[in-house]
Amino acid sequence: MKTYRGLIEGFGGTWGSGIGYLFVSGRTVACDNADTARQLDSAFGNVITRDHLVDNRPIIGKDIAYSTEGPLLRGFTPYEHWLDAGRPEIPLGGCIDVVQDENGDFVQGEEDEPDPMPDEGQDEPWFDNPQEGRP
Repeated sequence: MKTYRGLIEGFGGTWGSGIGYLFVSGRTVACDNADTARQLDSAFGNVITRDHLVDNRPIIGKDIAYSTEGPLLRGFTPYEHWLDAGRPEIPLGGCIDVVQDENGDFVQGEEDEPDPMPDEGQDEPWFDNPQEGRP
């Protein structure tokens, strides 16, 4: 599992599709819209407005550690909480591989560079045959 450290630049999404995007240090990370909005509100407060919209002001510039599986957000935590839990340091803008040891604890795997962004127009493998791998 790749875990990154970055500064939040914003969040956006739509209720209709359920898809959200967390913008962190120049990266766009796809996520579940409602769950991520609630998690941002829980972590930083005053994110969800009375009209059930997201106010980005409380989250912009917040330092987080966030994990991805492929292109999707698996979870995030304020970076200070990451460190308080005894997890390894991550340089700002950096990435580490986090693995589970024999005791079930999450520890740092090998040092890693952030995944490069795919070339524009490059399709994911499942798009080669639209019927393959789809329910």
